[in-house]
Amino acid sequence: MRMLIVEDEEGLRSYLEPLLIRAGYDADSVASGGEALMSIRIRRPDLVLLDVGLPDLSGLEVCREIRRMPGYLPVVFLTGQDSPEDELRGFGARCDDYITKPVQPETLLARIKNVLRLAGIAAHGDKVTLGSVTVDLRAREALRDGRPLPLGPKEFDLLAFLLEHPGQVFGKTQLLTQVWSPDFRGDPHTVESRMSKLRIELEDNPNTPRHLHTRRGVGYYLTLEPRG
Repeated sequence: MRMLIVEDEEGLRSYLEPLLIRAGYDADSVASGGEALMSIRIRRPDLVLLDVGLPDLSGLEVCREIRRMPGYLPVVFLTGQDSPEDELRGFGARCDDYITKPVQPETLLARIKNVLRLAGIAAHGDKVTLGSVTVDLRAREALRDGRPLPLGPKEFDLLAFLLEHPGQVFGKTQLLTQVWSPDFRGDPHTVESRMSKLRIELEDNPNTPRHLHTRRGVGYYLTLEPRG
C-alpha cells in the first residue's frame, strides 16, 4: 500500500519515510500542500499522512480538497497543533484520525493500520445490520430505528474491529493491542466495560446476547447472524 507523507520539516520526512517502508508500505513524501494535491492526482496513494502547518495551503485546506475528489482517500493528520480546538478543526475537515506530535512509532503505525482497516471495511460496504441496529462504518455511527446510539469513539472502534473479524475470538490483551495501542498502559478492565456498554446499546436483551458473545476464559467475538 502506498503512503503519501506531507510534511515541510525535512528531518521528519527523513524519519517517517523509512519508518513506513520498514513497516511494509511504499512511501513518498512532499513538502507542501500544492505538491500533495498534484501527487494525489498523479499517483493515487492509499493513505495521506498530513501536517496541518504547511508553507502554502494548510493541511485543513488540503484535506477539504481531498474530500472533493472522487473515491475515498483516508487522511491522518500528524501535527504539533494539539489543542482541543485544533483537533475539532481537523475532524471538521473530515480527517480519519488526528495525531499530535510527538508520537511513538509503534502507536503511529497502529493508528495508521486502524484507519486503513476501517477504510477497507467501508470499501466493501458501509453499513452492517445487527438485528434492529444498523452500523454505518463510514459515518461512524450506529442507529436503532433511525436514532443514533450513544457510542464513544473507542466503543465504535471496538465494534468495527469485531465486525471485520466475525466469529473470531479475541482476548482482552489482543483487543487492547489492536484497538487501543500496542503500548497500552491503562486499566486492563476497560475492554470488559466497553463490551458491556456495547451489549446494552446493541442487543435487544443484553443478558442473552445474539451478536456480542463471550467465550469464558478466552475472549470475545461477534456474529453477524444471531445464533439459533
